[in-house]
Amino acid sequence: MSAPVSAETITRLLRSKDEKLDTIVKYANKVLDKKSFNIYFPKSGIFILKLLVDRLNDRSANSKFSEWKFSVDVWDLFIKTWQSLGVSDADYNDVHTRDRIVQSLKIFEITTQVLNQITPETANCLPKILDALNMLMNYTYVEVDEPTGFFLLKGYLSALVGKTVFRDIDAWSQLVVRIYLGSCSRLGYEGSKKSYNKFFEECLLPLIEVVVVVELSSSSSPGKLSSTSKSVLKSLLVEKIFAPEYVDRIPVNLEKLLSKHSAGLDSKAVLYLYALVVEHLASKSIKECEQIYVLLSSKYKHLSEDMLGILVNSKKPISSDFTSAIYKSEIADKKFIDLNWSMVKYIFEVDSELATKKSKFIFEKYNSAFKLDDQVLAVGKVVVDAYVENRELFEFFTKVWPKAIKKDEVWESDEFVSKVATTISSLSGKQLSLIIEESFKLDTIDMKPILTAITSGMMMMKCTWKIIDYSKDVFLRNENVINLQSDFWQVRYNLLCLYGLQFKIPESILNSEDDLYFYYTILRLVELGKVEEVTDSQQFQIVRFMSALQTLDTSAVVGAFKRWFVIFNDFFSAENVDKLILLAMNSQALKDIPNEFFEQRRLVSATIRHLVETPIPNDELIRQIPLACYTKGSKREILDKATKVFIQNPSVGWAKSIKYLLSIPSYQSLIESDFSILLQVIERSSGEWELLISEITYLVWTSNLNQRQNGEPTTYVIDVIMRLTSVLNSTMMDPRSPEIQLALVISGCIAETPLPLQQKVIELHNELLLHCTTVLKSSTIKYDDTTMVWYLQALASRVDPSESSFAQVQEIVKNINLEKTKNDCIRSAIFKLVGRAIPVSFNHAIYLLALYMATTTTTTKSNKTAEFQELSHYLERVARDDLEVHTDVFRNFIGSAMASESNEFVNDLIMIACSFLSTLTKDTDSKTSASLFSFLVNVKGKNVDFGTAITLLETVKTALITKSGIFTQYILELTLNITNHIFAVLCFTDIKQLEKVYITATQVISCILLYHRYKLSTRHHLLISIMSSFLNRLSMQSPWKNSVEAASSYARLLNNICEPSERIRDSSSSPTSSFSSSTATTTAHLTTSANLYKKSLRKHLSVLMSNYVYFHLKFNYSKQVNDVLTEGIYSMFNILSQNELETINASLDYAGKALFKSLYNSYKDHGKWKA
Repeated sequence: MSAPVSAETITRLLRSKDEKLDTIVKYANKVLDKKSFNIYFPKSGIFILKLLVDRLNDRSANSKFSEWKFSVDVWDLFIKTWQSLGVSDADYNDVHTRDRIVQSLKIFEITTQVLNQITPETANCLPKILDALNMLMNYTYVEVDEPTGFFLLKGYLSALVGKTVFRDIDAWSQLVVRIYLGSCSRLGYEGSKKSYNKFFEECLLPLIEVVVVVELSSSSSPGKLSSTSKSVLKSLLVEKIFAPEYVDRIPVNLEKLLSKHSAGLDSKAVLYLYALVVEHLASKSIKECEQIYVLLSSKYKHLSEDMLGILVNSKKPISSDFTSAIYKSEIADKKFIDLNWSMVKYIFEVDSELATKKSKFIFEKYNSAFKLDDQVLAVGKVVVDAYVENRELFEFFTKVWPKAIKKDEVWESDEFVSKVATTISSLSGKQLSLIIEESFKLDTIDMKPILTAITSGMMMMKCTWKIIDYSKDVFLRNENVINLQSDFWQVRYNLLCLYGLQFKIPESILNSEDDLYFYYTILRLVELGKVEEVTDSQQFQIVRFMSALQTLDTSAVVGAFKRWFVIFNDFFSAENVDKLILLAMNSQALKDIPNEFFEQRRLVSATIRHLVETPIPNDELIRQIPLACYTKGSKREILDKATKVFIQNPSVGWAKSIKYLLSIPSYQSLIESDFSILLQVIERSSGEWELLISEITYLVWTSNLNQRQNGEPTTYVIDVIMRLTSVLNSTMMDPRSPEIQLALVISGCIAETPLPLQQKVIELHNELLLHCTTVLKSSTIKYDDTTMVWYLQALASRVDPSESSFAQVQEIVKNINLEKTKNDCIRSAIFKLVGRAIPVSFNHAIYLLALYMATTTTTTKSNKTAEFQELSHYLERVARDDLEVHTDVFRNFIGSAMASESNEFVNDLIMIACSFLSTLTKDTDSKTSASLFSFLVNVKGKNVDFGTAITLLETVKTALITKSGIFTQYILELTLNITNHIFAVLCFTDIKQLEKVYITATQVISCILLYHRYKLSTRHHLLISIMSSFLNRLSMQSPWKNSVEAASSYARLLNNICEPSERIRDSSSSPTSSFSSSTATTTAHLTTSANLYKKSLRKHLSVLMSNYVYFHLKFNYSKQVNDVLTEGIYSMFNILSQNELETINASLDYAGKALFKSLYNSYKDHGKWKA
């Protein structure tokens, strides 16, 4: 085909129905480029846009243009055409015409059609459609009605369920949800009701399937459904399904949905749905949770147990009718042997009253022959808790448990006895004494587990000394009964721990027994001074028991060793001490041993002996022992062995141990005296422990520098310097040889080097710089990325800033292969090198800022942190060397940042702003400083990531403390706005990250209150506004709804605002002060500024209290969060006067008054300090 020669021929070609699509797209692009044709074609962009809209809108059944919708080239052309008509110098009429034409493009219907008909072969058009959709949504008005938004959402979910591999799937999820929610916003109540029913019927199950079941592809694929997409889709599901006005329709709609899907749903989907129901409805309407349970369990009986577990874990009260019905179907109507014990457990967990009334059959009928001990014990523990909850534990001890013990041995097992022991603190002293009295009337076999549980429970932290003392008389009166029983050694031991020598044990029964608690009793008597020694046979038996325990329960060995290590040290033979230490080391008993252990000389000496013999695998223990405990010889031996282990099998743990042992030089170890050993250690240097090896090298070198031979440096030091200088001069050298790494460390020790040797170290330093420069200027393709990074970092650590150094660095950077600069670590190292070499000037500073923007755009988080620190160091150098240049650069940056309309680089701009903030001084012009904070307040869009948000808040917090001079009243107001505004621009949804941001933001406000409160004496209304926003973020509608840490941080902030620091001031000296009354100016008296602040705050605080009541009633707080918040709320009551309390009460509705009254009564009972 001949090339078109006129506008007429080109338009005919582009409109052709028979021409191939590739040809049409090719010539359309040429027309837009305006360089390929020498043809006058006015309004060509408008023509092509109309053509594209017409072809894309074509939906006829046998259309020749159907392939256009699935063509990547067509969508590229559409975007290109749009952009060509929207350039800054374009004619206004073209832009207006462009927007009018696009209004007729059925973009949402087209997208839905593509999603419904997508195949693996055509899926690559989806990213381009996403770009087009985003472009239209952001830059023009595109109207979408609810049916269109619904079908788009449905098509998207169908594609996901069909496991179509998407690129940019997070962006797709966010855009589709945004479009759908926008389409629903104009519906009235009836329309919303229909929309709700339709969404429930057609979108609920696909949404759940996508979030729970579907895995689009392998984790390495760009199509993986990420946590972000799942979070977005889950939020949509929750927002639509659990809308408060339609909650009562969930059971009806769910019943219709289940009848429609007769084939059944995936088990994971059913459980996920019920978990959501319980999460969002249990606190408001448990009735719906019960109805939905009955509905789902009737169709999915095999999931009844799991769903009941979900309901139980909600910890919400459940109706007795519901539990009775389940009890009847799952327990009463079944034979004992056919019971589902997990269901029994859940039923009794749900209804503790039912458990106490209906559980006796378990204790009466169960026999170990059924071989269900584990399952029945779990139910038994729940029943015990039920007796506690219903305050009927006395009945359990006196009527239920004794009979159960007679029936089966499972009820006297250690596991069950330990459970019962945890409940003792819930008994009163009188009840406990009566239970003990009744226990002594039982048979010996029944008495033992009960007394064991009681005495073990009394030893627990929860049991008060008052209860322990109350029970003393009954135990002491019956000590003969206890001492007559040969197998009561645990009871005797417990009583010795509780009452000491007041409980007497006859020496006649202290004979050798095959019971561990007999030996614990001996050790306790030694501790009390009643027994003066532990005999050899007793030592032997204790070691034997602990050896046996090691194979069964290492935690028991750990507990015993930590309890008795002082006795072991003072009373056991050296042989047995060695055995016990070996047991402790093998059981990890020394991992968190109290510091008192290291005062036991014999035990510590034995530990070190074992470490000398077998250091593997005890590298952590080596670091745990204080260096003062090591002898010079033992430390040298362990250090030598640790060094050999590291050389054979390098690891971070052994590198840390070597560094720890070298922190006090031994001067005689192999690594300190043998140059070849040091080189072998350096040779094992790796990215993970490279810094550790550098620190080890530094310690070794400085220890050798500190040694003298007749006042002169040692031969070792001189020889090493000479050898390294010779190596650097060699042309046949491995670029990553350990000698070069050692030279790098030594060249940084010029100040530590004795004067006679300093010149030689300086020469070594210069040789190293020359070597690094030569390597980097040579062909870098032959070096791997790790080597390149090392050389760049090495040169950066030793180069001095100057024009000549910077010129050399520029030459080096130009020489680096372009492919290598795609490596994050290389880019970061280049930036560090440039930052260290570049001199101070306006142009150089602007250059470095531009380089920072270019480097961090695609850099990983860890490298971004390093680059931010490097930029901050440079700006600090600029501020120190030439404050005028610093100010000029600062103003240039702020002007550019404020003028920028794009949000693409917002994170980088904020990080640069933080660098400037950290380098501002008290001499900086206040207007200049204010412009920085104004920029931070005006950040738009949801683009700020976690690292940027935390850096910003931490930098502001540090500046509030260390640079208080720059914070005027106006800047403090801006700072308050920043802490609140930051939440509006976050682009992440991870709960832990959001929690960290919230806590840091409250800390910023606390710093304002602690260091700058006097500047905000007339701005309490701003503080209260910010505090109300932070309070609302803790309610049940927000991501922080279950964050106890965030609530604790807010409670501390409340205490800070309500309890200002005390400062004594003479109020008469400031007659114009906002705090001084008109009558106070004539009387000189001392007033604390804290009281003045409280007086000013009091009239505003009522707003915050009213907001708390309002948020509590409308949005609710989780119990854990509210319990923590209450402590802070009490601090508000401390400063509110009766007038303010009455004002708050008058402003509330009936429900608010009731809650407020309850809060105030609770404050008077628990929160108010009383004499």
